Amino acid sequence: MYNKIRNIACLALFVALAAPSFAAPRDKAAIMKAAQRTLKASSSQRKAPSFSSNKLEILKENEAFTVVGAPTGGYVIISNDDLAPEVIGYSESAFNDENTNDNFKWYLQAVEKAVKNIVAKGKVLKVIKPNPAKYPQKIESFVNVKWGQQDPYNRLCPTAAKSNSTPGQNYNGGTTAVTGCVATAMAQILRYNKYPDTGTGTKTLTVKQPDGSKKDFTVDFTKSNYRWNDMRDVYKKGAFSDEEATAVATLMRDCGFAADMSYASDVSGTPINAAYAGLKANFKYPSTMQLLYRMDYIAKDAEWMDLIFKEISERRAIFYGASDKNPNNGGHAFVLCGYNEEGKVYVNWGWNGEDNGYYDVNLLNPSNYQFSEAQSMIIGLAPNRPARDKALSIDVEVPGTLKDKISAADLEILQSLTVKGSINSTDIKFLRSIAGCDEYGKTTNGALETIDLKDANIVSGGDPFLVDGNLTTANNEIPERAFFGCQSLRKIILPTSITKIGDGAFGKLNSIQEIVIPEGADKQYQLKNNVLYSKDATELIEVLPLATQKFTVDATVKKIHPYGFSGCQRLTDIIIPATVEKIDNNAFEGSYAFNSIRVYGKTPCNLGEKVFADINKAITKLYVPLHTEDIYKATEQWKEFFVDYDNILPFGTDIYASTATRMYGDENPEFGYRFDGDDFVGEPALSCVATPTSEVGDYEIKIARGTIESDMLQLFNGTLVITKAKATLKVDDKHINLGDAYTPTYKISGLKNGETTCTFTKEPTFIIKDKDGNVVTSFTTEGLYHVYVDGAEAKNYEFDCEGGYVMVYKDAAGIEEVNSEETDNEPYYTLGGVKVMKPAKGGIYIHKGKKVIIK
Repeated sequence: MYNKIRNIACLALFVALAAPSFAAPRDKAAIMKAAQRTLKASSSQRKAPSFSSNKLEILKENEAFTVVGAPTGGYVIISNDDLAPEVIGYSESAFNDENTNDNFKWYLQAVEKAVKNIVAKGKVLKVIKPNPAKYPQKIESFVNVKWGQQDPYNRLCPTAAKSNSTPGQNYNGGTTAVTGCVATAMAQILRYNKYPDTGTGTKTLTVKQPDGSKKDFTVDFTKSNYRWNDMRDVYKKGAFSDEEATAVATLMRDCGFAADMSYASDVSGTPINAAYAGLKANFKYPSTMQLLYRMDYIAKDAEWMDLIFKEISERRAIFYGASDKNPNNGGHAFVLCGYNEEGKVYVNWGWNGEDNGYYDVNLLNPSNYQFSEAQSMIIGLAPNRPARDKALSIDVEVPGTLKDKISAADLEILQSLTVKGSINSTDIKFLRSIAGCDEYGKTTNGALETIDLKDANIVSGGDPFLVDGNLTTANNEIPERAFFGCQSLRKIILPTSITKIGDGAFGKLNSIQEIVIPEGADKQYQLKNNVLYSKDATELIEVLPLATQKFTVDATVKKIHPYGFSGCQRLTDIIIPATVEKIDNNAFEGSYAFNSIRVYGKTPCNLGEKVFADINKAITKLYVPLHTEDIYKATEQWKEFFVDYDNILPFGTDIYASTATRMYGDENPEFGYRFDGDDFVGEPALSCVATPTSEVGDYEIKIARGTIESDMLQLFNGTLVITKAKATLKVDDKHINLGDAYTPTYKISGLKNGETTCTFTKEPTFIIKDKDGNVVTSFTTEGLYHVYVDGAEAKNYEFDCEGGYVMVYKDAAGIEEVNSEETDNEPYYTLGGVKVMKPAKGGIYIHKGKKVIIK
C-alpha cells in the first residue's frame, strides 16, 4: 500500500511539472531581494567592500523592468515578470535616469520592448550560459580603457556643423566634431590589441562646416604612429599630458576616417560595415575577420551566444553594433569584452566608463519579437601579426638568466619554449610574464602556449616570482602558485627532478590542455585522475584545471589544501565526503559557479580564509545532509550560501521501519516504513528474527538498503511487539455428595503452536458461592453452587475465564419420579443449574436435594 501511495504522488508531481507554467509578476520584495543578491555577489567576487542593503532604492521602473541600486553607485536591472530572466544587467556605476549615454539608453529601450513581448507571448526565455566543457565559466573584462567621444578624444577630429537631428553629445558648444561611438569602439579594441603600429592608405572625407560650407579633410594613415604606451586607460581632466592626449586623439581620428564617419559637432555616425571595411583596409586586420548579423541567427540563440563566448574566451574583443528604430538617432556601437558564469556579457559602452557592466545580450533576440534594432558584430579582431609558431630550446647555465637568452623578436612569435639547465625564482617570474601573468598577478600580453621543463632543475634563489606572499623557489620543488593565472598556457611539462609540488601551482589555468607531471617513489605526492594527492592520499593538494563534469573527493582525504579547486571551471558538481576535516584558504579561488557542492559531513568541517569568496552563491547550491541545514546556516562562510541567497538545501533520505504488533503464535505481518527527505528508487529490505514460537516481547525489525538507489541514505530499525495470545480457561461442572471432597478443575482452549498446556506465571483463583451469593469454603447443605475463576496469568497468554458449578446432594440414592402436575411450589433446578418453578417439561431436575424425574 505504501508504494502505491508513493508512486501516485510521483505521478501527480510529473503531471504538475508537465502542465503549462503560468507567468507571475515579481513583487517589490522579490525585486529588492534579487537586486541585493546580485550586488552582494558582484562585490564579493570583486573583493570590494560589501554594500549595505539598507541603502538600496528603486531608481527607475516601468512595465518591463525595475532598476534598483544605491545612489552613490551600483545598480541592477530586474525584470518585472518571471518569464524573462530575473537579472537583466548590473553595473558598478551610479545610475542616472537622465543619462546621455545613447548606447545604454538604446539598450534600455530595446530591453523594455523585449520583456513586454516575452510576457505577451507567455513563454519563458531560456538563459544561455557558457558551456563549461568548452569555455571558462567566467572571463573578466579585458578591455579596461574608459574612453568617450569628446575632449581629449576628439582633439584632432575635423571642425563640423551640428547635425540638428538629435539632442547631441557635444556639450561644450564647440565646433570640433565628436568622435562617434563607432570610432570609440574601434579605438578601444585597437588599444587593447596594441595593433597596428601604423596604418595603411589615405582617406578624404567631406565635412559640412559651421558656416554651411563643405570642406575636405584627409588622413594619411602611413604617417600615423600609434603610441600605445602613451595612451592612458582613463583620461581625467587635468590628469594627462599633451602627448597622452595627442596619442589617443590620433587613434580616434584615424578610426573615424577609416570608417567613413559622417562628422558633426553634436553627433557623428557611420554604419558598422564601414568600420569592418576600414579595419581591414587601413589597420591591417586579417581577412579572417567576420561581420555577422543577428537576423541570420533567428531561432539560433545558442549558436549566436556561443560565438560570443568563444571569441571572449580566446580574449578577442567583439565590436557590437545596433541601429535605432528612430533613423534620426543613428546607430550604436560598443565593445563586448567579458562574460560571467550566468551568461551575462560585459559591455564597455564607450561613454567614459559610465554604465559599463554585465548585461543580457541574448534577451535582445529577434526571434522573440519584431526586432527593429538590427544587431551585428565583428569577430576575429585579432592582430594580423606573424604567426606564433616559434619553438625555442634554451640552456640556462646560470640561474636567473633565462630572460637574457630570448630576443624581443623571438618573443613576438614564441609559441613553445623548452628550458634546460638550472632555473630559479627570477626565471619563473619571466616564464609567468610571457605566459600571461606578471609578479603582481596582473594580466600581460604574453601568449606562450607550451613550457617544457623536463630536463630543467629548479633551484633556490632569485627575485620573488609572485609579490603576494613574497614567493620564491626551493630546490627540486614546483613552488606555490608557480603558474597560477598564466592564461595562455596550454601545455606544461614539469622537471623529472622535482619531488614536491606546492599549493595552487596550476590554479586558474583556463586554457590548459595538458600537464605532464613526473611520478615515482621519490615524489611527495601522487597523481590520480587529474588530482594531486599527498603520498598517503589523506590530503588533496590540487584538482588540476583539466578535471571535468562531476568530481568526488576521495573518501581517504582529510584535508583540502589552499587553492585546491582554484580555477576548476570545467567542473559542474563537487562532492565532499564526511571524512574531510578541513578546507584551507582560497580553496575555490577563480572557480565561479557550480551546479552544486554536496557535503556529507553532518558537522561543518573547518575552513580557512576566503574559501568560497569567488563562488556565485546565487546560482551554486550547497547541499548538506538532511536535518543539518540549520547548523550550516549558522556556521561562518558556509552560511554565505544562505544569507541573501537561501541556497543551502538538505539532501538524502531517512527511512524508518514502522513499529508492528502481532499476537503470540501468529505469523509476522508485512513490515512497512516511512521516510523523510528525498524520494528514492527501489525498496528497502525489512526483516525480523521473530517466529510464531517466539515468546511475548519486543523484537528488532532490521532495515537494509535492499534495492534502494540513494547517495545519502540513513536507515533506522523498528520494533515488532509480540503481545499475549487469547485463550479460554473453563471451570469443569461437577456433581458431588455432601461430605465429598471438591477440587476445581478446568480446561484451556485456544492455545497456539499445537500446545496442549501452558505454564502459569500466576495460578488462577477460584471462588465458590451458594445460591444466595454467599462465598463458601465448604458444602454444608445440599444444593447448587457456582464456581468463579480469575487471575490466571501465563508468559504468552491472557485468559478469558469462564466459571462452572457444583451440584451437592445429600446422597446418590432416592431418585423420585413425579408427574408434571404433581410438582410443588419449591424451586427445581436443571442439571445445568437453571432454576425452574413448576417445570412443565419432562426431564431430570434437582429438587430439595434429590434427583427428580418429571414425566
